[in-house]
Amino acid sequence: MKFIKAKLLLIVLFFSLSLSSQNFEFVDGVIKNLKDSSFEKVFDKCHPDYKTYIKDISSIIHVWTEVTGKYGQYVSHRYITYEIDSSNYGIYQYYQIELKLQYLPYILNIYTDMRNKITNIGFMSTNKIYTPPPHFDINKIKEIKLKVGFDSLALNACLTIPKSLSKSPLVIIIGESGPTDRDFDYEPNKPYKDLAYMLTQQGFSVLRYDKRSVDHNLSLMSFYNLKKRFTPEEEYIFDINKIIDQMKTRLDIDTNQIYLLGHGQGGLIASYIAKNSNDIKGVIMLGTHSMNTLANMIEQYNYLKVITPEKATMYNEQTRHAKFALNAKFDENTPKDSMPFMVSPEYWIWMNNFDHVATTKQLNKPVLIVNFGRDYQTGIKNYELWQKKLKRIKDVSFLFYPKLNHIMMEGENPSEYYEYYKKGNIPDYLSIDIADWLRLN
Repeated sequence: MKFIKAKLLLIVLFFSLSLSSQNFEFVDGVIKNLKDSSFEKVFDKCHPDYKTYIKDISSIIHVWTEVTGKYGQYVSHRYITYEIDSSNYGIYQYYQIELKLQYLPYILNIYTDMRNKITNIGFMSTNKIYTPPPHFDINKIKEIKLKVGFDSLALNACLTIPKSLSKSPLVIIIGESGPTDRDFDYEPNKPYKDLAYMLTQQGFSVLRYDKRSVDHNLSLMSFYNLKKRFTPEEEYIFDINKIIDQMKTRLDIDTNQIYLLGHGQGGLIASYIAKNSNDIKGVIMLGTHSMNTLANMIEQYNYLKVITPEKATMYNEQTRHAKFALNAKFDENTPKDSMPFMVSPEYWIWMNNFDHVATTKQLNKPVLIVNFGRDYQTGIKNYELWQKKLKRIKDVSFLFYPKLNHIMMEGENPSEYYEYYKKGNIPDYLSIDIADWLRLN
């Protein structure tokens, strides 16, 4: 037992030391060697096992020559990811770098051991790869991977912390409906990650996490099949309350300044949590509907039927389910195949009984409501209703961005689902405005 404890302590100490061992200068040197065609120097910096794998410098020469031959010569670079992780072969560092080349950018991935010996070099197109907003500076933040929630249903999460502060306010991002992951991932686009990075760069710690339906989908499916209770409490609320308690134990978090930032349906849940918790200082709702959830769903399908008429049959079917659930002529024993998305009837009973607008009125806490002009999932109608229903509430502020869609990215034409996969980032002005509101509240 003493040996096991000693071994664990050694691992913890080694990992703690590794947290400060990031070496951007070493990687800068590798990139300079590539740019200068000093391929022998790159080979010398490789781990012996990796040298054996690639055999000689010819593979390094080949891939660099191919990339620069297609996309132009090296111009500059910026770091977009730095992580420390572990595998069966030990702890390693991962650097992801966006190379600015003459014609198009490209991604360089470099893995090193903790002694700064290269264990892998790889290149990939930026087309389907996430890259942070242009003004993101990786040197200003620290990102920690952790597990949150209950041990039996632990959720993967990321906590980003400002490097310049010993203690900072915390923003907890509550995701959209459905199996929403910590980044709200749409291949090259990760709007929650954008938001977390840019808010942290402005002095706020941000926690984002995978919902249960991401990390425990099979468990939940068997849960539904056993006809056990499933409502927004099981989907959101139990986990969020647990996460708040866990974050309050951290010494780097200012526990007097914990905010909830809910996106879409997550905004409704943020209001519910804040009403029932003394730990929450304020609430931000991004792209959150003011209408009843099912009524808003029907509005959304009516829009989509016009934009994509070839899918009208599917949308009509979903509309029929939404209208049935909205009329509330069902109970807990109603078959779930007559419910929207085949979600349990208990879920929609809970949603129909929850008046999120009335709850928001009663918060007596600062609230920021943000809507987007090109957001077909909530739209301008919801924004106008929010303003009408909450216009006399003193602690409520409103922001509206005409060019943004539901994933908070700019465009000009009416929004369609396909554009969620068109590579981009949330604009700086959105995170700046949210940070300004946070500082005032």
